[in-house]
Amino acid sequence: MKESIIRINNLKIFAYHGVHDYEKEKGNNFEVDVDLHCNVEIAKTTDNINETINYEEVYSLVVNEIETTRHNLLESLAYSVIKKLFDKFNKIHKIKIKLRKLNPPTMTIIDSVEIELVEERIR
Repeated sequence: MKESIIRINNLKIFAYHGVHDYEKEKGNNFEVDVDLHCNVEIAKTTDNINETINYEEVYSLVVNEIETTRHNLLESLAYSVIKKLFDKFNKIHKIKIKLRKLNPPTMTIIDSVEIELVEERIR
């Protein structure tokens, strides 16, 4: 099978995730990169959106999952996004997600913390 990667880069979302109560109350800015590994052989010759992954639908799913759920850990949040993507899009066989929390509460100043998860569909 030929593999292609559809990428969504630097999606910006405001949401309420974190271990500390004030993170859950005040929220924070997050950024997300998603790599969707899939086969687009038919789509590239037919020019038919139904033969590929509609990135507008991916965008909506990712934003909805991050904005409407609550997680303590970035690891858990990233995995919940991956599960939703696999459930909705059967053409995806592998997903890599990078999820960043900007200006996290730490003892020093840093730009962000990031988790990168890679999951393959279990057949």
